Amino acid sequence: MSSAYWNRLDRRISCATKTLLSNGSWWRQSTIAKGDQVKPDLKPFVEALRKKDVKKARESLDDMEKKLNLKDEFWRGYHLALRGMVSAIESGDELSLILKMLNGKISEESVQKLMKQIQERVSQTFRPEDELGFNTAWADALQLFQKS
Repeated sequence: MSSAYWNRLDRRISCATKTLLSNGSWWRQSTIAKGDQVKPDLKPFVEALRKKDVKKARESLDDMEKKLNLKDEFWRGYHLALRGMVSAIESGDELSLILKMLNGKISEESVQKLMKQIQERVSQTFRPEDELGFNTAWADALQLFQKS
């Protein structure tokens, strides 16, 4: 196999970002191997979403955008997922997952099932970097939603 393949695989392992521990909690590396990009703190963003405060969520997203390397496919996908969450609340799309969660129209069991599916996607090495970032953002956000 080519060194490019192994470098990409090594990066995926470094930034696969999630490993399910035996107690069911998630563990996340705080840095990504390439460029040592640190994951953004999503707590203020998720709190703004929880309150359906689009203005604060956008401000938080703008702050994150300044810190993320959006030239990197992974972070572009990560940012896209977060932007989509804000847009769904802004538009009032009742079919969106984020609004279903905020309005209590999705069960905890369904969220757990979704988390498991996202975990599986994040661990699949054939997924493109932007998709990995997208799914990682959802996993991070869902984890924070479940904590509070």
